[in-house]
Amino acid sequence: MRALLTVGLIITGSAAPLCAEDHAAKFTKRSFIEIENSASALNLNHDFTIEVWTKWSDSDRVEVIAGDEVWPGMAPDISVAENRGWTLRKWRVEDQDVIDFTVGIDQGTAGWFTLKEALAKKSANWVHIAVCRRNDSLMLFANGKRLATAGIKGRTLFKSPTPMYLGVRKNAHENRNFYGYIRGFRVSSKARYSSSFSVAKSFDLSTDDDTLVLFNFDRVGDNKVFDDSGHDRHGAFEGVELLTLKK
Repeated sequence: MRALLTVGLIITGSAAPLCAEDHAAKFTKRSFIEIENSASALNLNHDFTIEVWTKWSDSDRVEVIAGDEVWPGMAPDISVAENRGWTLRKWRVEDQDVIDFTVGIDQGTAGWFTLKEALAKKSANWVHIAVCRRNDSLMLFANGKRLATAGIKGRTLFKSPTPMYLGVRKNAHENRNFYGYIRGFRVSSKARYSSSFSVAKSFDLSTDDDTLVLFNFDRVGDNKVFDDSGHDRHGAFEGVELLTLKK
């Protein structure tokens, strides 16, 4: 069942426009946002960036933030011959939060390649996570700090035949969950970052010719968030609540 909820709105004076920094999607358990027209939109074998403003629950659960991962036998109506797609997750290991980007590949352990690294400490605040491919390197960033880099020269990354999702993808494995929030998401066909950078104080993400999908959660209606990239890859809510956050 789809749900759309707006709470905690504060307006002073005349009617104020919705601002991206004031809004977030709340995910519970296996709720998700399905990104329309996004199947095969991201070429994993060329430069790209996946980035998200997110916050997760304070628990030891593995949190699935976004992705389109599939593998043989995962679901009856999804037919693939090998592991495909990607997933972005948070793990809790020895009181530290670990960021994990895993992607289907032609080599590696069981057909998956994983880039992961621990944050300095558990995070109770908003975190900007970015994954970039630049030439033959994958890079993982958190709050502008480059956490990890890995070479993938000579390897083929397999894109998923399904749409991308925020939260737990439809037909996911039964152990996937996400109890958390997302207030910005962007996918780009270029590597936006190569070294550590300063994250803007605003949660607003901008669009350009290399933007494939962009959600700032400032334009929402009919149980979906509208894509600001211009490609009409809108996000359909399934069990997700839209929160208007107090400043």
